[in-house]
Amino acid sequence: MKIMSILLSLFVSTTLLAAGGGKEGGKAHHDWNKVSPQPVADTTKSVIPSSTKLISPEFLQKIQGTEATLKWEEVSGTEYYLQVATDPVFKWMIVDSPNMKTTEYTVKGLEAGKQYFWRVYTQKPDNWVGYTKGNSVKSSFEVVQ
Repeated sequence: MKIMSILLSLFVSTTLLAAGGGKEGGKAHHDWNKVSPQPVADTTKSVIPSSTKLISPEFLQKIQGTEATLKWEEVSGTEYYLQVATDPVFKWMIVDSPNMKTTEYTVKGLEAGKQYFWRVYTQKPDNWVGYTKGNSVKSSFEVVQ
């Protein structure tokens, strides 16, 4: 019998709260935002970084030797992600270097008669994951004898 009266009293109080019985002057007793404040989004972490500009080697430039120094313009407040490959879709990469702080890189061990493709992404490591990388800029050069 005690269990029945406890269940009945629980049912009645729940029904009254759901029907507006727990409100005073049209407002609820508890303002949950004051009890647990909601986080405010930091919009600076969702800004995609600006792209850089490639300086050298120029597009389709012919390089002699077994190494080439790749250079690009500095973008304030970013790091760089460099990739160099032997194919235009970057499946066969020979350099995959994220979080670079410099604006140049020397690629060594290049082979004569091959074309190489390179791209640079700007990165903001303190950004949210989906906004870390900017757009890439791409170029290509060829090694000759």
